[in-house]
Amino acid sequence: MERDFARAQLSEADYLRLAALFRGDPKFPANYLGWLSLVAVSTHKTQEEGGATADLVVDVDDFVAWCNRVAVHLCFDSLRAYLIVTRRARDLGARAEGCARQNGAGRSPTNLRGGKSKRATLENSGRRFAHLPSRAFLGSCERQQPAFEMRPAN
Repeated sequence: MERDFARAQLSEADYLRLAALFRGDPKFPANYLGWLSLVAVSTHKTQEEGGATADLVVDVDDFVAWCNRVAVHLCFDSLRAYLIVTRRARDLGARAEGCARQNGAGRSPTNLRGGKSKRATLENSGRRFAHLPSRAFLGSCERQQPAFEMRPAN
């Protein structure tokens, strides 16, 4: 768990929005300084283990939409799962672009075998990675109706 929050960027205003959504969750840091401390410890732990640490901006609206899409309750553990899935999708996208550059534009190794390209697969990453947070992982989160519906702007 220590590595999951490495370099997670969250403004103080967004922290307050999450604190309101996670009201009553004992795992969520009590204040913004606690959040910054959690991120610093996570980043340090990841660097000690030799892992790459790139900034990851937490988009609260996207997080809420993701929770609604995968039908999980808004809580600290679901935020952790969201960061894992987002980081994984971003890392796969970077690798796919590297393959395209090495093999010529639009010719990744999967294209040469006749399969789907990684880029095309990443377009569906929301569906593809939606299964990653298992019910056991999110066991501390009660399943209930989404906090609110995300509606497209008119």
